[in-house]
Amino acid sequence: MPLLTLTQVAIEFVGLVMVTTQSQPVRALIPRVPMAQVQTDDHTEHHSALIAFPKAAVLYCNWAGRKPLGASSNSTTAYDQIDLNGDKVVFDTLGTPDGVPSPTTIALPRLQNPTSTDLTTPFKPPSFSGAAGVIEIPKGTLLACQGKNDRIDALLKLNTAGTIVIRTLDGTKQVILDATKFGDDRIYVANVPDNYANTGGLAAPITDHWHVYYMMTTNPNGSVRPIASPPGLACVEPLLTQGGGSNNRDPRMERVRAVPQAFVIPQQKTPVRVTSSTQTARIGTAPQVDPYVITAECGSTQWP
Repeated sequence: MPLLTLTQVAIEFVGLVMVTTQSQPVRALIPRVPMAQVQTDDHTEHHSALIAFPKAAVLYCNWAGRKPLGASSNSTTAYDQIDLNGDKVVFDTLGTPDGVPSPTTIALPRLQNPTSTDLTTPFKPPSFSGAAGVIEIPKGTLLACQGKNDRIDALLKLNTAGTIVIRTLDGTKQVILDATKFGDDRIYVANVPDNYANTGGLAAPITDHWHVYYMMTTNPNGSVRPIASPPGLACVEPLLTQGGGSNNRDPRMERVRAVPQAFVIPQQKTPVRVTSSTQTARIGTAPQVDPYVITAECGSTQWP
């Protein structure tokens, strides 16, 4: 019997995404932002929840509303997107053998909550009514990786036999992709401000988006910025040679082609430095920013 030839697909989670290992399977919770139940003084801008994938790899799609990533007039992007609106999704590799995600190896930023804290009902099964989308992750290798501007994203690696299906749990919506045509591209699950999703631009200063994570719990007023140690893994391997575009100055950055402009999220304008007393002391206009302090602004987090 011939050996199965495997093609690995990478799925990067960008923006406000909480990976929860509280119950099985592991899930990525994508909150609706702004939330219906948030405090009245929360001003986090409206976010778009979507899945983006290389359009050249599409074999079949019955997911209504598929369009080029970004502005509707942008026909040059290599990615298409589908919007999430309460969808429960799995990346189906059609039975290809793979491992099971381990909570101990994910190492994403965590909230600093009392032990009695729990997720609120809108972010628990079976309804997940507070989520724009829920991604079930029953298998694969799930890690933390360093993205642009020291953002920490969740990165899922899945083995495929050449085909991967993005589908709802009930099977009514499907996108079938030829994994052998990905090249350096990947799948992105994103929950980012509308302006980023549409143009990659910034219409206003970034707010403290990490507060949204606390609002998903029974400790909504949590005030300690979630941080994590450097993951030691780039979300995409650096280029072997210099150059490749103005966005590729730092060898830690991802390949330019593999990062849609919509997901090149700028770092916070006001630098922040961790201190032993407050962990969030402002340092004015000083040019340096301690690595990984700003990651939860638009990076993933892990629960519990």
